[in-house]
Amino acid sequence: MKAYNLANKVKKVKYLILDVDGVLTQGGLFYNEGDQETKRFDVKDGLAVFIALKSGLGVGIISGKRSEALQRRATELGVQDLEQGVNDKREAYKSIKEKYGYNDEEMAFLGDDIIDLSVLVQVGFSACTGDAHFKVKEAVDYITVHKGGLGAVRELIDLILFLKQIDLGKVALPFFIPDLKKKP
Repeated sequence: MKAYNLANKVKKVKYLILDVDGVLTQGGLFYNEGDQETKRFDVKDGLAVFIALKSGLGVGIISGKRSEALQRRATELGVQDLEQGVNDKREAYKSIKEKYGYNDEEMAFLGDDIIDLSVLVQVGFSACTGDAHFKVKEAVDYITVHKGGLGAVRELIDLILFLKQIDLGKVALPFFIPDLKKKP
C-alpha cells in the first residue's frame, strides 16, 4: 500500500481492536499443574495501549479463548471492551463498533491468523504481526516488523498516533512525571 493511502486510512481510525494469542502474546500456551493457564505479555505493548487510551484512541480486545490472565491484563491497562471466548469475531467486532457508533473506516484491527480474516477485511485499517499467517499478510494494509507478543502492538500504536499527529510526550509523560502537569 502506498504511504499516502496508508496515512489517509490511519487518520480516520478512532478505535483499535487487538487479537490476543499471537498478537498481545507470542502465541504460546503455558499450563501449570491443575487447570491454570498463564500468558506472557510484553510491557512495551502494554504501555502503548495505555498511551493510546490516554490519547483518546479507543482500544478493545477480542479473543477466541477465555483467560483469567487476559482479564487481569485488560483491567490493568484500562481496556473496557474485552470479548473472550468468541467463536465469531465478526459479531464481537460489530458489537463494539455499534456501541460507539463508529463505521468500518473508523475501526482498525491487529490480527495474526486466519481466524482474524473475517474482521480484517471489514475494518478501515487492517494490520498483522510480522509472523502472521501468509494469507493474513496478503489481506492487510500493514505488516508490523515486530512479531506478536514482542512489540507489534507498540509498533502499530506508535504508527497510528504518529500519523494522527498525536504527540506521545504530551500524552504520556504527565502520567509518569507529575510535575509536567503543572507546566504550561
